[in-house]
Amino acid sequence: MAITMPIGRRIAAGLLGSALAALAAGAPAAAAPKQTSDTLSVTAQQLVLEPTDRGYVGTLRVTVTNGSPTAQAFGLTFTEPAVGSLTTTDPLAGCVYLEKVNGVRQINCGGGAVIEPGASQLVRIGFQVLTRTRDYPMIVDGGQIAVLPETGGIPADTTTYATLFRSTKGKLRNPVPYVQDTLSNASITAHDVTLTRTFPGAEYHGEMRVTVTWNGDAGHDFLQVEANLPAGALVTGTDPWLEPNGFPGTWFEVPGRKFMAGESRTLTVYFSAPADTLPGALGTGSFNLRAQLFVDELADVSPTDNTPSFALTAVDQT
Repeated sequence: MAITMPIGRRIAAGLLGSALAALAAGAPAAAAPKQTSDTLSVTAQQLVLEPTDRGYVGTLRVTVTNGSPTAQAFGLTFTEPAVGSLTTTDPLAGCVYLEKVNGVRQINCGGGAVIEPGASQLVRIGFQVLTRTRDYPMIVDGGQIAVLPETGGIPADTTTYATLFRSTKGKLRNPVPYVQDTLSNASITAHDVTLTRTFPGAEYHGEMRVTVTWNGDAGHDFLQVEANLPAGALVTGTDPWLEPNGFPGTWFEVPGRKFMAGESRTLTVYFSAPADTLPGALGTGSFNLRAQLFVDELADVSPTDNTPSFALTAVDQT
């Protein structure tokens, strides 16, 4: 089942909120306090990420066991092996992103999973790390998972997991640490725009082809562009089209999935100006390309190529 993420910032509270504090402290499983009202326990296998033509992909298998005499609903709070890598949480749903702690993002999932007394539930958590594949194996240690009863409280149990990146040669032995970029390395092109109208009283319309390029592997959820335009001018759409975008308005999200390291994507941006605009030079506009990780904006390695300028001109062809 695909995870469901909210648009706004959520506060870690309620069902799984106490797990955040336990994971943030970095305590090993043996040191974690037990929930006295239940006997839920959790174990996890090692996560192995396989090289593909689009980064590394793998599934973490987590087993939750109910040792109590009554049926138990549960949820999990866990960390990602690489920031921005979570893809699926089967059968859990209702996931929310929590604040990053020491550069690691906490994720909180629950709802819909009930375990009968003495039974176990397998949870499959999918990840995709959008970095270039290497001919040597890599490792990330310190992954953490906490299980909580549906009623909340402190974690009933915690465990840890390690992540191995299989090399393109099929090797897992003698891995080196994987270090993910923390700064984005993005750029966007821009060109001058001519807005035209072909009959009296109509608005002016024009378009621009732009290319967005993503270098590096910093964790991100999406890229968005703020358009700083002369008075009256607006962005009216893109091709490909993406919902929800602020059309007509002064910003747009770059269509498509998350960017792979080294990927470029070209799209058309559409502009308009009001019918009462006087023909001639309208002024200078600019873009500001931003990489977003949930609600946080990433700092960029070279901000100058994120903010190109362009001229807008209105031409009356009636």
